[in-house]
Amino acid sequence: MTEEQCKDEVLGEWDRWVVATLGTDAKPEENHLFGFFSHLKSRRPELLEFGEVWERHPAIHSWLIESGRIEA
Repeated sequence: MTEEQCKDEVLGEWDRWVVATLGTDAKPEENHLFGFFSHLKSRRPELLEFGEVWERHPAIHSWLIESGRIEA
């Protein structure tokens, strides 16, 4: 899977995770990223198979900000 494909899948997984974890009316915040990252590691590890290990958390953080899903 390319990084762009991972990005699309991660953003979709974020949307599902937010609803399942925080509810439909939730306004996710930056601090929710840690719980989401743990979710990915345990439930969707294939979405973390891009780049170097140290790049993954910052990349996902950046994707969520750029897509307007969280505020910086």
